[in-house]
Amino acid sequence: MDGIFHQRLNAEILHSEKRRTTILIFVFLFGLSYQLINKVLLKQADEETVGLQSQGIIWLFPLAMIALEACFLFYIISRSRKNHQQIPLGIQYLNVVLEVGLLSTIILGVSFQFPGIHVLQSPAVFIYFLFIILSTLRLDFGLSFFCGLLSALSFIIISLLTHGFNFSDSLRVIVILACGIAAGLVARQIRKGINRSLLELEKRHRIANLFGQHIAREVAETMLEHDGL
Repeated sequence: MDGIFHQRLNAEILHSEKRRTTILIFVFLFGLSYQLINKVLLKQADEETVGLQSQGIIWLFPLAMIALEACFLFYIISRSRKNHQQIPLGIQYLNVVLEVGLLSTIILGVSFQFPGIHVLQSPAVFIYFLFIILSTLRLDFGLSFFCGLLSALSFIIISLLTHGFNFSDSLRVIVILACGIAAGLVARQIRKGINRSLLELEKRHRIANLFGQHIAREVAETMLEHDGL
């Protein structure tokens, strides 16, 4: 019975992880499409926008993220086909490091290339929050908290290397950490709900099989649906 329960739980986790990865792929595809449309249709762009769009790193980032998530999606699908084998926790933590690390590297590179632009106040920082929010779909408190912690540390390092860490930055770091903790708590609650549902399903199947030895299975299932009445 435990083997069946864990197999179904792993199937739920894989499905949730697949959903998270698919959402990220579509988000970065949308971002890449927006950049292309903006470059073609925007006639009167300011110098900073033109300068940023001329940098290959700006175009490389969404492509790299799409490639990274596509590889991870392929890995998830391969695990699903092998009797819903659980994704090793180390692989999931590595995925978090790659996602946050790649974003931080891009932000730092743009900061050095355009020192006049305060990149940590740009919309690029919202991608940290995107990673944290979607980490709830990993259904693991530790992974969500780690994502928030790594994002906060990256923010601090970029601040120190560019303009210096100030009070405003400290508030942003606190918010990022708080989001990581909140996402972890939500993930834990969702995981508990899934566990309860699967345990209840296993319990009902076990009782139905037990009654099925003495009465018709259809009658047993009808009794369970009406709380045994």
